[in-house]
Amino acid sequence: MKGFQCLECWIYSGISSGIMVKVEFHCRLLAAWLTAVFFWVGSVVAQPVIDSIAQIRRLSPEEAAKNISVLLDAQVVSVGPEGRHFFVFAESAGIYVGRPGDITKQPKVHAGDWIRIDGMTDPGEFAPVIIAHRIEVLRSGPLPVARPYRLDEIHDPASDCDWVSVEGRLTAVSDDTGTHGRVLLTLEMHESIQMGVHLLASEEVWKRLPKLMFSRVRVNALVGTLYNSQRQLTGHVFVINSINDIKLLVEEEASKEPLALPIHSLMRIGADRRQAVRTKGVVTYASPNEIFLRGEGASLRVAVLDGTELQVGQVVEVDGVVWPQPVSPAFRARNVAVLEDPDALPEPGEIILEELTSSDRPEDLLDPRMNYELVRIRAQLVEIGKSFRLSPSDLGDSGQQSLLCRSGSHLFEALLPAGMQAGRQLKSGAFLELTGICNLVQKKNLQWRLYLDRFWIQIRSEGDIVVLQPAPWWTPKRMFWISGTALGLSMLFLIWVVALRKTVDRQTRIIGEKIERESILDERQRIARELHDNLDQGITGAAMQLLGCRKFLETSITKSLEAIRAAMGQSGKATGSLESQLKDQLDAMERDAGRSSGELQSVQAMLAHCGEESRSQILDLRDGLLERMNLPAALRETLAPLADECGAALDVMVAGEPRRLKLVAERNLLLIAKESATNAVRHGAPSHIRVKLCYEDASLSLGIEDDGCGFPLDKLPLAGHFGLLGMRERANKLGAEIRVDSSPGQGTSVKVDLSSIAEWELG
Repeated sequence: MKGFQCLECWIYSGISSGIMVKVEFHCRLLAAWLTAVFFWVGSVVAQPVIDSIAQIRRLSPEEAAKNISVLLDAQVVSVGPEGRHFFVFAESAGIYVGRPGDITKQPKVHAGDWIRIDGMTDPGEFAPVIIAHRIEVLRSGPLPVARPYRLDEIHDPASDCDWVSVEGRLTAVSDDTGTHGRVLLTLEMHESIQMGVHLLASEEVWKRLPKLMFSRVRVNALVGTLYNSQRQLTGHVFVINSINDIKLLVEEEASKEPLALPIHSLMRIGADRRQAVRTKGVVTYASPNEIFLRGEGASLRVAVLDGTELQVGQVVEVDGVVWPQPVSPAFRARNVAVLEDPDALPEPGEIILEELTSSDRPEDLLDPRMNYELVRIRAQLVEIGKSFRLSPSDLGDSGQQSLLCRSGSHLFEALLPAGMQAGRQLKSGAFLELTGICNLVQKKNLQWRLYLDRFWIQIRSEGDIVVLQPAPWWTPKRMFWISGTALGLSMLFLIWVVALRKTVDRQTRIIGEKIERESILDERQRIARELHDNLDQGITGAAMQLLGCRKFLETSITKSLEAIRAAMGQSGKATGSLESQLKDQLDAMERDAGRSSGELQSVQAMLAHCGEESRSQILDLRDGLLERMNLPAALRETLAPLADECGAALDVMVAGEPRRLKLVAERNLLLIAKESATNAVRHGAPSHIRVKLCYEDASLSLGIEDDGCGFPLDKLPLAGHFGLLGMRERANKLGAEIRVDSSPGQGTSVKVDLSSIAEWELG
């Protein structure tokens, strides 16, 4: 190890040669490759490999989802479009093979090739499948011998991907080349069992198909499965590689000569349905896939390969087989020959449907001979749409328009040809004359005899629709819209009237409240003027008179006392008893003068308080603060001038959500705060006044604090001090508790607690 480290240091230092570096690099690369090969071989040996289609088919979806390796040989029996997928068959079992990635870089496969598939399992959408990673073409050979397909296998999931042989009669063809590049054939295996046959479209198909149609054939095909999202079988379809996989059973068809029968004699007793038949009639309608013939006593619907060259009015002879239908037989023609050119167009038969009475049945008014007949009927157009379910869904293309009409008490459907659209003159309510092919519909819930339920008309061209009377402008639809619009406008008008009524009521109430408020303000101002002119001036006058009397009394008493003292000084010779009496009289006069002066001062204080209260009431009556603003704003408005009077700072704090109370409650709280601030300003000389109004859910508190000089509560003089008494009386009116805290030098605090404001709150 020490030597290796030295060697490594030597290499990295650049001392060694380039050859030594390359040797070491290749050694390490070889070691890594051998390690990878070892693990790959171990994984391959440990993982099972499936070499049988039958084993894969037996896997559950969960097992197939484990992507088990597959290596098997099988023969290709069918190849999908572009070769992106194909089906293989081996040892009586078939399976679907998918090819992921770029298929242009993978070998092409064809039906009949034997290939080797290297891939893995996948759950698929219905049964387990193979996802091929590599394909090797071994050889090519004939397709395997197909086993006969039984009728009881139609709903057997085990038949999926089988290579089978099936016999039947080709009865219809659908060109799907525009979307999927395929042709869909209908194979009638039994009178009530029809299966689809898919093959890729080509020129060879359209060349050979006319010789095979309406004949009994044998088909070698792959069984494809139709399934739903729950991996459940819903049906089978046959997939063939080319038209060469369809073999005509010529020995059976050529053994019997066509039997000539009139149209009304088809499917009568003694007839062999497998016998080829030849009949003739006058063409009443020709379309690419079918024509209608009128015979002597009945009409016939004939399925053809190409009816575009035929003309209405021609007499034609058709060779083919009878096609049973619920009301009257139809026909599948292998050959159509024109016998006569038209001399005149066939006249349609008239259909007149009368109103049903209580004893009539709908089926009694419908003649079975009307089936497939060219008819003319007058009716009223009810609606235009795609389908009204009055005609069998398999007789009309989903893109065809249909006219819902009424004749008498009968509703029927007139189906327009593919590509034809209803004209602008066709509107609901118009009366029309319709010409077309009548198709009768059997009542399927009654099976013991032929009952006719309804009919529908196949329109041939635009000329088959004649407007006898245009649709009236006043239609139920327009009436509905006009009625709805009128109703909507009426509702809007009613809503507008109600809104206007509410607006008028609101404005009337606002005006009434304004008038009432102005009347109250006018009345309050009148009362304020009366109080000012009478009471306030009277109180002021009484106070002034009282002040004058007090000064006069004080002056008189002073002069009297001085005279008595002077007299006492001059009467030195007076007796001792007289002097004693004068002295007693002097003391009595001084006491009476002091008492009278105190009482007059008390009366003067009372008059001053009444004057202040009077002026406060007058100011409140004139201003009406609480009617213009809430209590917190009124506190700021009222207390600010008082604070400015002594130069104190005012703080008004509000806690909680302010709510309006009745005027009497807010007024008493405002006056309590005003009285507290007035006392503080006039007696305490504060520098700061704080007011806190706290709103709780069900209570309210008001606090007024100042930092003035304060006063001792126990020595508060009672005479002439009515402010505290008035605050307590106002608090008692509200049912509140008031507390006054004060001490000298500590300021004063007034707290009002209103424990319940339910009776004072405005609703």
